[in-house]
Amino acid sequence: MKSLGEALQRFFCKDITSVMNRTTVKKYEEGSTIENQESKSPQIDPVYDDYDRVVDRLGGKALMRKEGKIEIRIQAETHSCLDGIKTPKDVADKIQEVKMCYNEHRPSELYPRQWIGTCKGDGVNDTTGKSSIHDTKDSFTVMQFNVLAEGLSSGPVKEPFEPYKTLGVYGGFDAVPQPEVCLDYDLRQWRLLEVILSAGKSPVGNSAITDEQLGCEKDLIDVIAMEELDRFHGFFEPVLKIFGYKGIFAPKHFASGMNNGFYSDGCGLFWKESVFDMVKHEDWSYENGSQIGMAVTLRHYRTGRTIVFTVTHLKSKEKAEPLRTLQASELIEKMKTIASTTASELNLNEADIPMLIMADFNANPVGEGKTCMKTMINRDSKPHFTSVYKVDPPDDTFYTTSKCRGRIFQSIIDYILYNHDDTKGIECTHVLQPPRIEDLDPEMLPGFRYPSDHVCMCAKFSLEK
Repeated sequence: MKSLGEALQRFFCKDITSVMNRTTVKKYEEGSTIENQESKSPQIDPVYDDYDRVVDRLGGKALMRKEGKIEIRIQAETHSCLDGIKTPKDVADKIQEVKMCYNEHRPSELYPRQWIGTCKGDGVNDTTGKSSIHDTKDSFTVMQFNVLAEGLSSGPVKEPFEPYKTLGVYGGFDAVPQPEVCLDYDLRQWRLLEVILSAGKSPVGNSAITDEQLGCEKDLIDVIAMEELDRFHGFFEPVLKIFGYKGIFAPKHFASGMNNGFYSDGCGLFWKESVFDMVKHEDWSYENGSQIGMAVTLRHYRTGRTIVFTVTHLKSKEKAEPLRTLQASELIEKMKTIASTTASELNLNEADIPMLIMADFNANPVGEGKTCMKTMINRDSKPHFTSVYKVDPPDDTFYTTSKCRGRIFQSIIDYILYNHDDTKGIECTHVLQPPRIEDLDPEMLPGFRYPSDHVCMCAKFSLEK
């Protein structure tokens, strides 16, 4: 795997030679230079020459690059909150500690959810109940999860960097009860981890997490896609490593949370190293807009199959549908290229390569003027992508986000897609249903019982050799 520095060099600029030898170190009035802390080596090992080593206002080591319209800040060491966290039991104990803190204010058990079987991988419910989430030998599970960036949800706290401007307290989530508690990221990140580590259970929620459950292979999702991830190096990468995950991260060129003085968010992909081996990866920024995507090609150990996993996050806001449609068209062309080059490099037929897209498209699947998702899932030519959930038309009870920002927003904007009709030997057999709307607290999401404004979406696939 290429180092973070090599990845960022490729990601940032076409011609890097003019900055390869730069060793500038910036100072903040409330921080110190990184040379003053050289006795504590960074816990990640990138090539640093093409961007600045700094210490943020909270004393954390960081990497920063600023050139033209591109500005990126990423953490360069594991956060101190993980000091002493070495085992699944340590993680379970910390999660329970955070939940006890929450329980002093409101009940904190995650909303109950159910895995259901599907018919022919088309997102239609299997009402026979004939299959179990754990009953297939050659299979894998995936998760799509917008985790709500710290920089887009924090309150009046001391920011790591000087804010450019304030975009709003607590991300505009004006209905969230006691946001100083449930949106405190030092607490909320552990609830996000709880969601991730417990999603493979059936049923999900309504039970205390134990170290045995957290360490149980059958309950861990095999591939996890995240958006709005701004604590990759500081938190999620090192803590998920405890559970056998490897991860890759691609930051946005300029993340909105940076205006508030926080780190860059971006897209991340994690996979269980006992289930998959990485073949290659790449990331990109769209020609239209500043959004990004990344594709990681993995080899499934049990079957030997090669699978392309893509994660992306398209432009938000309802009025941006034309821009999202352009980005979706770019994504389709990117997937065509990846399929072709992967087949050529590995001496495979394109029909032998499943492709999955896990994404926050910020686009509803149906409705007047809704052209983004029609570009993705109602296509006349290859690649043909199918949603694992029934979205065209969707069930009245189905949603992926339900939140209150001045008014209630409830919609379907997160997706798990795969090229079912173009490839062979892969079927979606199960999906994880969202919590029932009637079970949600009146303030919707996020809150004490769920740590993001998006629910994680999960699917299980059977895979033939």
